[in-house]
Amino acid sequence: MEIGAGDCSLACAAAPFVKKIYALEVSEAASKGYDMPDNVELVIFDGCNIPLPSDSVDIAYSMSVIEHLHPEDTMLQLESIARTLKPGGCYVLDTPHRYIGPRDISKYFDKVATGFHLKEYTYRELIGILRKAGFSRVEALMKLKGGYRRFPIVLPLMVELPLGILPYAARHRLACSKPFRRIMQIRLMAIK
Repeated sequence: MEIGAGDCSLACAAAPFVKKIYALEVSEAASKGYDMPDNVELVIFDGCNIPLPSDSVDIAYSMSVIEHLHPEDTMLQLESIARTLKPGGCYVLDTPHRYIGPRDISKYFDKVATGFHLKEYTYRELIGILRKAGFSRVEALMKLKGGYRRFPIVLPLMVELPLGILPYAARHRLACSKPFRRIMQIRLMAIK
């Protein structure tokens, strides 16, 4: 299940490797005119409540979605994702870290996301809401040669903690530097 599927290009690319893909989107306008494989189903939803049966999905994925949700709606969406996943299923989410942001138009006039991104998160914040939403375990995914590798969540938390006490300018400069960039792009895997 891909949340925020856009034009469904990722869902279509993954289709040959799975039995069924649900491509969730709030509007079908982005995918109009595309021929989708038979095993890809476009599901229009309200952005929060996933209209799929409980325990019906093995893997859920979203990229650059959660930061566009109003913070009050974030928990609704995460609870709905957890409900939809089978026991042991996982949700992979990718979102910009608050310390490297804002990563939207507000970067030109503010120190926090106030434009298209309604809230950018820290690892600590996301881990808390993922656990509250019903996920039993959260791990970090980091890009290394040849793909992504799983790491204990303590690694990015150890980097995030000292950055959080720095003044904005120093924190932002350090978080955006080459050594920190991979760690400061949030990619988490939450397991039900």
